[in-house]
Amino acid sequence: MRQQLLLALAQAHAVYGEPLDVMVLGDWGGQAAAPYWTDPQVENTEGMAAYAAARPPRFGWLLGDNFYDRGIRCDDSKDPRGWARAWRARRDCTEDAFNYRFQETFEKVMDDPALDFPMYAIVGNHDHYGNVSAQVEYGALGRAVPGASGRWQFPVSDRSEERRVGKE
Repeated sequence: MRQQLLLALAQAHAVYGEPLDVMVLGDWGGQAAAPYWTDPQVENTEGMAAYAAARPPRFGWLLGDNFYDRGIRCDDSKDPRGWARAWRARRDCTEDAFNYRFQETFEKVMDDPALDFPMYAIVGNHDHYGNVSAQVEYGALGRAVPGASGRWQFPVSDRSEERRVGKE
């Protein structure tokens, strides 16, 4: 899938003779314990926002491992410090599009206005340890989820997504 995405960029440039600005990010999914993000993730996001402010991309690709360590889930048996249990006690943890990780790892970290463009996600191996359908559902519900920006897009595997680029 990743090679197909890169090939699509090269083909768009060759056909239309102009660059296609796209933000690409992989292995970015924070951490399994509070605060559910990492310093390098925040630093990368700040760099992305600075670049996007100067040269706005048309869209972004999130290339998997969106939620470390074990995807979207509530029962994390590999949580020796008990962060997941403590979080569930404070919030009604769900394993669907309303899971707190969308807010804590994605929305609150990638909140710079320069990053306000569609981001198309695919899953990585860490995401498969949890509920992948939650990521699809989060994209489908968009702004209907409280606190969601509507940027998260997750085309399902039996659907294709086409984008026109370049001159009409």
